[in-house]
Amino acid sequence: MDENSLAHLEKLGYEGVLLEMAKGDGRLGRPGSELRADIEYWLNLKKAERDLASSAKRDAREEETLLVAKEANRIASSAARWAMWAAIIAIIAIAIPIKDYLTALIFGKS
Repeated sequence: MDENSLAHLEKLGYEGVLLEMAKGDGRLGRPGSELRADIEYWLNLKKAERDLASSAKRDAREEETLLVAKEANRIASSAARWAMWAAIIAIIAIAIPIKDYLTALIFGKS
């Protein structure tokens, strides 16, 4: 395939080439011809490039999601620690009046 043909394919783009081939008018070669084989090779290369770009974008999104999840776990761990301390303080706050009430009942103090 010469540079002019390659430039023409690049100008049409992936979808444009597929549309032209679907017309079946032979401008992009007939099935089984050397030109058609070269164009199909070019299409496969373009598809591989797209797949690679798509994969890279997906990997970047997954990495970002992982970083967000790690940060959320760190925050949740800290929140759980503070919740535990709050529960301990609440139990102590409840236990002190109960102790005074039980002492008053047992020893008759008011």
